[in-house]
Amino acid sequence: MAQRQEFERGPSSDYLQSLFHILQQTGNEDLLAAVEKRIDQDTTPQNAETARSLMKAMETGQPIEGCLSDCHYGIPHANFTRGDVLAALDDAKRDMTDGSQLIH
Repeated sequence: MAQRQEFERGPSSDYLQSLFHILQQTGNEDLLAAVEKRIDQDTTPQNAETARSLMKAMETGQPIEGCLSDCHYGIPHANFTRGDVLAALDDAKRDMTDGSQLIH
């Protein structure tokens, strides 16, 4: 990609879902107190409700999935199919001539 292409911003609800997914997957539940302090100050009532729901899911150990918005699909050089990834891995395996190993 010759020039950096920024993703468009999708709905706040998708952003919040992805944020809480990352917090959960990285073990950063301790940040929930800081998030809770900011909810009413910095969000619309709808976003506050979404954030509180996601906080409750984290507190109860319910898995939170990441959520890409529709505008994040179909971007050349940024989205790859399973076939694209497998082909790239096959190419990388063939190109390895220094004895290094590809992590599986």
